[in-house]
Amino acid sequence: MGTYIIRAARERASKALFNWRCAGVRDLPPVKLNHGPVTVLSQVSGHDVTMYLVAVRSFCRYLTGGRVVVVDDGTLGVEGRKTIERSVSGVEFVDLDTIGTGECPRGACWERLCEVLDRCRDGYVIQLDSDMICLREPVEALEAVKQNRPFLLGTSNGTRIHSLAEASALARGIESNHVQPAVERQLETLEEAATRRYVRACAAFAGFARGAARRQDAERFSAAMTEKLGKRWQEWGTEQVTSNYLLANAEGSLVLPYPEYTSAEPGLKLDGCKMIHFLGAWRWSGGHYRRLAAGLLEEWRQG
Repeated sequence: MGTYIIRAARERASKALFNWRCAGVRDLPPVKLNHGPVTVLSQVSGHDVTMYLVAVRSFCRYLTGGRVVVVDDGTLGVEGRKTIERSVSGVEFVDLDTIGTGECPRGACWERLCEVLDRCRDGYVIQLDSDMICLREPVEALEAVKQNRPFLLGTSNGTRIHSLAEASALARGIESNHVQPAVERQLETLEEAATRRYVRACAAFAGFARGAARRQDAERFSAAMTEKLGKRWQEWGTEQVTSNYLLANAEGSLVLPYPEYTSAEPGLKLDGCKMIHFLGAWRWSGGHYRRLAAGLLEEWRQG
């Protein structure tokens, strides 16, 4: 208990230091995008506005055109929205509670996925988490967008697309009670297992090509997994599995090269990375996220 309290206190202090050190991102000239067929969509919390502004600015500087959409999880408030509006010209806000999820669960980012699926009927949609940071031009991702090709953010044990039998075998080798490997172990039992594919990717950065996936596909997968896992299918992580499944089975899907595109984890060298996902477990460890974001902020200030 004492160790947990100390760790939580350190994380709070590290986040406060990040917000103080990177607050200047709010004062920069707004991100401006020309009209284009690409939508960059993020679900944003009121606690993560500074993080989000670093993420969207670091990535959108490489886009020639498109639009930015923010799904407000209900905590942005008036001030949070105003801050984002000042920083991102023409941003569109969507209230999370207005997004229907149909036969899929509610919460745990399912609304975000459903919004992405609805929008990718008409154009390319990039799902960008607030804790992403783009350090160099993401050439492979931009080329995938140009080709209307879906992409996924790989992981250390998810660098290529597998058959469902292979994916389930890999999951059985993971000693964890988390819902994600629990779901992945069931993949080979799906009726269409012989012809379907999967990759253990990360939904923090995902490219949904126009027409690549449909809400009906997500609902069908959700219904199948609800039968197999019951209430566990409501847990955090099931949306990510579904995103991985849908994109792995879309035509021409690309797993972005790892570790140029990666999630930060202990021992992983970040030199040479193009895009890094600073997931919650390691976000504040060692101060890497803060230093990289602060370095970008200094570059932007200097023009």
